[in-house]
Amino acid sequence: MTEQNNNDVATQADRKPMTHIQVISHTLDSEGMAPKIAASLEGTGISPERFKRAALVALSRPESSYLVEKCSKASIYSAIMNAAAAGIELHPALNHAYITPRGGQAQLQVSYKGKIAMAMRHPSIAAIDTGILYAGDEYEFETGTQPRLKIRPCLDEDDRGEWIAAYCITHWTNGPATPVLMTRKQIEKHRDKYSDAFKRGGKGAAMWKDTPEEMAKKTVIHRASKQWPITIPGGGDEADTVEHGDVIERDVPAPMRDVTPDAGGDHLDALAGSM
Repeated sequence: MTEQNNNDVATQADRKPMTHIQVISHTLDSEGMAPKIAASLEGTGISPERFKRAALVALSRPESSYLVEKCSKASIYSAIMNAAAAGIELHPALNHAYITPRGGQAQLQVSYKGKIAMAMRHPSIAAIDTGILYAGDEYEFETGTQPRLKIRPCLDEDDRGEWIAAYCITHWTNGPATPVLMTRKQIEKHRDKYSDAFKRGGKGAAMWKDTPEEMAKKTVIHRASKQWPITIPGGGDEADTVEHGDVIERDVPAPMRDVTPDAGGDHLDALAGSM
């Protein structure tokens, strides 16, 4: 074998196939995506480099292996672009948003923490309060043109009794505060209807049993967020009120929809099709 042939064999041996994460990393730096991610993040205080690192950290987690291996790359890039458009990071430590598989496609899911972070950036919102009402508390709740929630909590923890409701109050910079209150019955009905994690049992159901008050607050925050002046591009409310770190990612059936990303065009479509 000649020296040239030896070099050719060595070169071929060095050409290892890129991993899924390497492909995603390379595509995020491409001319089709990098400028649009940077443009979407302007004014958020999040640099494109930091945003990319956070996304790769999230997708590199063991529980995300199914997502990056089985979901279409086009839908993954679309979810990442939606996160950039919303100005939220995907880093697992923040729990602001995450990407989940659904019907063979990746979808952006925004947690209650992410919604609060987005809302607090808006100049019309001054503060957001949330809490739990107990049977021993005194409270007055009114809706209508001048909604209000006034609470006199029972100071003796032993006499507070069981929790009976959860609330979220949005304080506006101009205008009266708007409280949203859900009774325990309403929250549990919402859980039974919408929480896939609760229906599956396991850790998701255990959290409703072990920390029901925290799960109740998450639920009422999702309800209150419908009045906030924020938009979640291409994403949806998280199907469960359990955070990403509390459940194992796995695919669940859902109606198929157009997930072709608006960033990258033919380049991303071709790359996704080759995977």
